[in-house]
Amino acid sequence: MNNKKIQEFLKKNIPEWSDEERIQTLFTAFREIKDENYDTFIESNNDKVFFWKNVIFLVQQEKLLNQNDNVLTFPGKNLDQFFCRNGLTPSCIGSVINELENKREVMEVNSYRNPPGWKLNLLKFVFSPVTWGFSKLIGSSNDTSELKDVTYINISILKQLCEKILKLHYSLNFYKIDNLITKSEFINKYRNTNLKEKELNLSESDIDLILIELQRTNSINLLIHDNITMIKFKEKNDKNKSILFTSSDINVLKLKNSIEIILKQVEQDESKKDGIQDKVKECIKNKQKVKALYLLKEKKIVQQFIEKKMSSYNTLQNILLKIQSCENDNDILNAMKLGSDTLKQYIEEKDLSVDRIDDVFSYIENTLMDFDEIESAIKQNQSLTHPSDEEFEDEFNKLLKEETQESNKPIEDNKNTIEESISSETTKINGSNMSLDSALNEEEKDEKEDIELEEKMIKLAI
Repeated sequence: MNNKKIQEFLKKNIPEWSDEERIQTLFTAFREIKDENYDTFIESNNDKVFFWKNVIFLVQQEKLLNQNDNVLTFPGKNLDQFFCRNGLTPSCIGSVINELENKREVMEVNSYRNPPGWKLNLLKFVFSPVTWGFSKLIGSSNDTSELKDVTYINISILKQLCEKILKLHYSLNFYKIDNLITKSEFINKYRNTNLKEKELNLSESDIDLILIELQRTNSINLLIHDNITMIKFKEKNDKNKSILFTSSDINVLKLKNSIEIILKQVEQDESKKDGIQDKVKECIKNKQKVKALYLLKEKKIVQQFIEKKMSSYNTLQNILLKIQSCENDNDILNAMKLGSDTLKQYIEEKDLSVDRIDDVFSYIENTLMDFDEIESAIKQNQSLTHPSDEEFEDEFNKLLKEETQESNKPIEDNKNTIEESISSETTKINGSNMSLDSALNEEEKDEKEDIELEEKMIKLAI
């Protein structure tokens, strides 16, 4: 039992695990529902169911509840012992499992593999917080707090894994032939699947449960033929409920299985060859020449086997690629045929034909000819009803000449007037200049007399 690892995991990932008061409440058994304070009892029990459901599912994904290295299943017997803390075990685990069973979030593996009288794919699984007391209210006889000695399957995780695998499959495959795979190929592809940012390493038992679920939800069909477990995925967006194997499907899967077998044989032979090489080195080191030579011959034979098998592998792989190419060519031809049919239908619906086009263009040509005749007739009639424009041109030129002569006279008169004004102004300016010169001479004379007077006064003072 991995109690120590579980304790370390819960301390690291569940904050409530270190809260003593909170844990004591969650470890107690379910409270009996009474009429008084009914809501309080329901809330308390719901809290426990929600907490332990998440704890069990988280620990289960870490493969800490199952010694068989399974992700999807966990034991019912002694389940409470996995969560023993300071010598105490939770008393409500049995009731929690019972409620999860009622909500179809967990189920006994045997019941899941062999459902008695009902179809699993018609069940409605509830992922919202569990409402405790469902079995109490309907009076179910399954109400018990005891843990049963059975193995449970986690339906919630199973559903999520199936959805993830389908999403991966359809995102990576584009040909119909890709929907055909063997079980061994399925295991190699989806053994390690990432779910909610956590990589889950699925066991073969987990894979079997996933295949059962996918088949029940009509996502795949299974067929065992010549000891080969064959899987056929439903084509994407195919609404047909039945997924049938055709003879060509079976042959393709046989071909794929042969390719897988050859690859495994080559891998084994490569390991054998490497082992022989190591023995040869050891013989050389121990100076065992004869033994080393025989080992080298054996190595050469193994190498020849590998080359022969790889040649067969290439041949089979080319055949598989040609089958895929034929499928692609067929899709292209179908698309071209569909396009041609659509175009033909469109032409018929729109009444497009060569005769109709010729009629339309003939009609346009006749219409244009009629228009040209109408234009010609209008111009001819206009020339008869309107006089010539020459007499209007002569009259216009005569009036223009008279207007030009009249406009030139005022310009000459204005020119003479302007010249006389300029001459008069020039005379006035000259007279002003003479007056200004005489005034300047008088000022210079007065200044000279003042200077002479000052000089005389200076001499008298001396």
